[in-house]
Amino acid sequence: MTRVSRDTSGRSGPFPSGEFSAILFLPGADCVRRAPVGIGWPMAQQENIDIFLSLKSVAVVGASRDRNKYGNIIYRNLISRGVKTFPVNPAAATVEGDTSYSSLADLPEKVEGAVIVVPPDRTERVVREAVAAGIPSIWLQPGAESGEAVRFCEASGLCLVWNACILVESRRAAAGR
Repeated sequence: MTRVSRDTSGRSGPFPSGEFSAILFLPGADCVRRAPVGIGWPMAQQENIDIFLSLKSVAVVGASRDRNKYGNIIYRNLISRGVKTFPVNPAAATVEGDTSYSSLADLPEKVEGAVIVVPPDRTERVVREAVAAGIPSIWLQPGAESGEAVRFCEASGLCLVWNACILVESRRAAAGR
């Protein structure tokens, strides 16, 4: 879990600007570790990205039938990487020919993570569903992020990735960074 704060001014929040430090919260651990910040991502954020990209089963909340929308592109990308992937979209019976589920609670099995690709005003509700379903890792795709959802993820001890595109990060990982 990563919380980013602006040390130079004392202000904090999920979307700060300026000089950053990152604090890594380890679920189930009794310690908090400050992570150094380099050019680009704080190292704690990078650790969460690496963890998420190694998951074997993921739900895509906001998976779309439209092949030009990010929810569909992400869904296909995960499948092409060999990840067991479940589409979640209450308005679609199928996505890419696969059964789509109305909610995370309706999935036929527990998944290790969820990529959230919905409007920000729905993101906190989806994150709460993920916690209720016992999903430990969340990726908030750009455009789906909300401060409330980020704070809820932090308070719940989830492995969280936000302010990063899973498509870009999976390509970087495949290229060996």
